[in-house]
Amino acid sequence: MFDSKLAAVALRREGKYICGGNFFWQGILDSPTPGVPMRLERVMELGNFLFGSGKDLTHLPNMITVLVDNADYPIMAHKGSLKRVSPEEPCHAAIFMCADDIARLQHDTNPEAKQRLMRWRQIFLSCCFCFEVTRGDDAMYWRAYNLRQLVTAEYGAVRRTAWQMAYELALFKKAKEQETGHPLTKKQVTDLYQSNGTTSKHSDAITENYVGTALSVYDKNCCVPRLVECLESQEASYNTHSCFNTMSNLSIIIAKTDDVNMRTWVMESIVDLCRSGQLNNDEITKGVLTGGSATVSLCTLLQFKRQVITRYLNQEFTVFGVDHEDLHKFRDVTKDHASYRHHVKPFNGDADTTWLGRCKPSSILALRLVEACAGGASAC
Repeated sequence: MFDSKLAAVALRREGKYICGGNFFWQGILDSPTPGVPMRLERVMELGNFLFGSGKDLTHLPNMITVLVDNADYPIMAHKGSLKRVSPEEPCHAAIFMCADDIARLQHDTNPEAKQRLMRWRQIFLSCCFCFEVTRGDDAMYWRAYNLRQLVTAEYGAVRRTAWQMAYELALFKKAKEQETGHPLTKKQVTDLYQSNGTTSKHSDAITENYVGTALSVYDKNCCVPRLVECLESQEASYNTHSCFNTMSNLSIIIAKTDDVNMRTWVMESIVDLCRSGQLNNDEITKGVLTGGSATVSLCTLLQFKRQVITRYLNQEFTVFGVDHEDLHKFRDVTKDHASYRHHVKPFNGDADTTWLGRCKPSSILALRLVEACAGGASAC
């Protein structure tokens, strides 16, 4: 267990001290990479793998690595706010799984239930800590980056997804630019990662092209809330197998769409098509998004369908005399996928579509024509 005198001696001599300690000494909500989003689904996946039903509860896997500024750092004076740099996911997974067990077993009179809860207590009271002397935010970041890379080989849930890496690279670049007062080129960012980071073979290599793509994805996707919702939705359904979990696919969508509105339409279309079962997530490959000599790019096709909808609603139906009020409503309910699914064709069938009963029969036929020719808001 932790001993302050032994800690000071070890930190002076070795720059490192390994001991047992209380799980809650760490700053639970702190992160060495603030701003990079975490996904609850992946944390719970890891939790089920490590601590799920039927698993023996013995210890928290991997050490909790904490950085201190100097060998005489008053560790005990900072209990609850120690700077953890090892990946957050195993610690968060333990908390969520323990909370589930408490909710499930707290009233269970079976002796095994009480034993399981007591084992959680033992785990939290005696975790393996590694204290290291490291100074500065820059050193903290690289230690955290390299520790995460080491763990990716063991737990896929801690591997960054494409859009998480876009956040991480962009935010790192911004932080370095604020620190130095000068803009950084893609090559300079790449050089920093190649000289300070040890990227796992299970992660994408940090090359100049990769950095450039990641920065573009961050600017054109991660800064648009509706596009982030698409990334989250597809990942919630398909985890790391999401068709958006490659820099190349995200880059193609950016290159193949005219502007942010069309990009939003295309990505929401893909999510909608997968959810409705009209497209298989695994089928949405680089080749499908790009197109070829004998096939049309999926991005181009989906944009064309949006243009067809717009032309029908803004020009053709006006000429053909579709009721003005009905037409105004149609434009509103087909403006995006969420509106279409809420007002016209919901997935779960419980939306209020009674407004359609107030439309003229000819108007209903016009709306069905849009759906038949352009796939409606589902873009099918």
